[in-house]
Amino acid sequence: MSETSVVTLDPRRAVRVDARLDRLVERALNGLNSVDDRVEALLHLGSRIFHTPIAILSWIQGDSYHVLQAWAPDHDLAPGTVFPLGDTYCSVMLDAGGPCAVSHVARSPWQSHPCYLKMHLECYLGVPVELGGGRRGTLNFSGPRPSPVAFDRYHVEWLERLGDWVERVYEEPRQTAGGPLPIGSVRRAVASELR
Repeated sequence: MSETSVVTLDPRRAVRVDARLDRLVERALNGLNSVDDRVEALLHLGSRIFHTPIAILSWIQGDSYHVLQAWAPDHDLAPGTVFPLGDTYCSVMLDAGGPCAVSHVARSPWQSHPCYLKMHLECYLGVPVELGGGRRGTLNFSGPRPSPVAFDRYHVEWLERLGDWVERVYEEPRQTAGGPLPIGSVRRAVASELR
């Protein structure tokens, strides 16, 4: 695929399970118990895999995009930050109904998107995730420079697997407790802000 390709795949297709990624994830999560720590480890791992300095787990409520957790050491992006959904690349991905990847936004149809015009993010990968209790969100990775490699199906498969792992991290406490997911302080702060 060229660097200008927008990769959009049918989420119903059978995805090849990549044992290498599963081993990387299991190592990254080893010894971590809290949902927050496990999600942070997945964000950091994805950031390294995709060579992006920004990794975000978001919660979507209506037309609002809420940052639940972020791995962005060189960027001022705090959990609890809220953006209009339409100002994020995730809006395009959610409209497409599945994962999307753009390795060089300036050379893609996304070059006029509000996110590019306001934040100048040059690369993006995102996938929808279910956060439990009917809440939907996104797992996404981005950066201010084009990706050093053109994203392809292999990247999207890894992205989908990371999304599966995030969903699993959120589902495990629900299954163990038999009730609603206990949310960390960041999620409580976001929830109370919305009341």
